[in-house]
Amino acid sequence: MTEYWSNETLAGVEQWPDAGLVREGLRLFKELPRTASAEVLLATDLHAGNVLRSQREPWLVIDPKPFVGDPAYDATQHLLNLPG
Repeated sequence: MTEYWSNETLAGVEQWPDAGLVREGLRLFKELPRTASAEVLLATDLHAGNVLRSQREPWLVIDPKPFVGDPAYDATQHLLNLPG
């Protein structure tokens, strides 16, 4: 998934206002996930619209887009997707 996003970014090189900054960001984007102490199954589409009340469990996450990665990913995505 991150490789796909990086390739999309690289395809827009002519639109970068600061190529050095973008390249450093892409380097970190590739390097930082490798520093996670564990990998887990992620939903990757966690936001309020995909968390429902449920009878079998108090909450149910729907519409997963499963990937394996850093355990902090889903929580971070949820925080970034909060209505503001």
